[in-house]
Amino acid sequence: MALDSASDPTVCSARLPKRFALYRREDATGVSGTGVVATGVVWPDGHAALRWKADDHDAASSTSAWTSVADLLRVHGHDGLSEIIYLDDDDAPPRSGVPAHARGRVTEPWAWPSR
Repeated sequence: MALDSASDPTVCSARLPKRFALYRREDATGVSGTGVVATGVVWPDGHAALRWKADDHDAASSTSAWTSVADLLRVHGHDGLSEIIYLDDDDAPPRSGVPAHARGRVTEPWAWPSR
């Protein structure tokens, strides 16, 4: 029995989550350090999950879920010292005037618009 795309579980017509990194230019608290300090995903409805890096095996890591990237940045953005860098460019939000070297870097919270 052949499966058509409507019933084939390997065919996904839904929009997929978008991966990101939380990049910190300056560590205001002295806890997480600088550079990429966490990674995460944002789903098409705007909800996000964040996973803290724990390069040191003795360090504790955690994963948290957020209603929006804006809420996540309100807590972990440290007043602009951190930014979200999207790793997937599919369906990226339009960003006119962004230089090529900064593509993927977004300093403002973003989620797919609802359809």
